[in-house]
Amino acid sequence: MWPDEDNTAIAYSYINGIPKVNEELLIKLDSTGDYLKRARNTYNLVGLGNLPMGKDRDRRFGQRNTAYQKALNSLEHWNHMKDLSKEYQNDMKNQIIMTALGDGFFSIWMEVFCDEPEIRLALIEAFPGTNLNYYDEKGCVKEII
Repeated sequence: MWPDEDNTAIAYSYINGIPKVNEELLIKLDSTGDYLKRARNTYNLVGLGNLPMGKDRDRRFGQRNTAYQKALNSLEHWNHMKDLSKEYQNDMKNQIIMTALGDGFFSIWMEVFCDEPEIRLALIEAFPGTNLNYYDEKGCVKEII
């Protein structure tokens, strides 16, 4: 499964910053189970669910958690700015996008800003290689494979 070719936004979800395979949705969308198998294989191959223990040197969990905390903080700041002038809103939106691009973890930012179409659309536009066909006019992922 390749993020620039496949709709990985429906293949995986992030709950509190922890990724998981969307098994029920994938079975609903592809009764053959091929998409689910590919999603599981990718999940296991790249260790998306790795929770480091002991001397595990995989730093992705920590990086993902840091990005998740930054996204939550950014959402809090965005909520404070939403009632201010468009100029302040645009400044905050630009800061959110710069932070997200710097940290990566597109899916986490999309999850945290799930109720903020303006930010979701800006994230979709800003992240290179994002397939616009997989998202609707509010930045929500379409249930297509």
